[in-house]
Amino acid sequence: MTLQAKLIGSILGTIAVVGAFSQAYQQWRAGAMMGRLADGSLRHEESVQWDVARRLLQASEASLIDAMAEGDMERFQKLIAAQGGVPGVLEMSLHDRRGLAVYSSVPARLKQPLPADLQGGLLAAVDEKSRRTDQAFEIYRPVPSAQACLECHKNFKDLKVTGVLAYRFSTAGVVAAQKQWRQIEEDFQRGLLTLGGVSLVLMLGLRSEEHTSELQSLTN
Repeated sequence: MTLQAKLIGSILGTIAVVGAFSQAYQQWRAGAMMGRLADGSLRHEESVQWDVARRLLQASEASLIDAMAEGDMERFQKLIAAQGGVPGVLEMSLHDRRGLAVYSSVPARLKQPLPADLQGGLLAAVDEKSRRTDQAFEIYRPVPSAQACLECHKNFKDLKVTGVLAYRFSTAGVVAAQKQWRQIEEDFQRGLLTLGGVSLVLMLGLRSEEHTSELQSLTN
């Protein structure tokens, strides 16, 4: 190997190392920015889905409460069963003061208990509880004891809560958005790698020609 070739190889090696580090840094920065963008978008999507779930619950809750207040449990049962046909709704159930489902849009859920970690709090106070699981946005609304309840159920006199309305709305929209963003991030990273590799090869080619010409002119 001639001295000229050694010099060019050394220069190009240094350029390659510097270029590789530069490309890696740029890719890390771009990936971090894409990650923040994805996180922000997914937080917004989850917030939107929570809002949709609460609006749907609110739209049906008034009719359900009216039916219970009137003691028309046949109408109540029809209203709650109709929730099974609402897109995104996984379940609406009414749990009695023991925490067991006595009415549900999902027949298989009848007589099933409230989640063990929430049951005690829900049956003791009128505060709503909500949480997200992998499959659902869950909203639990205790039904407070009212005068209308006491007219038919004398044993409710000393109870703060006579039942719990449980509502589960699908997280499919958020899950789909998560998959979409993962695919976007993978495609973006793949594109950066390809662009970085091509840029580095082109830069080395140009530098090689430049330094070869310079060394040739010095040796002539």
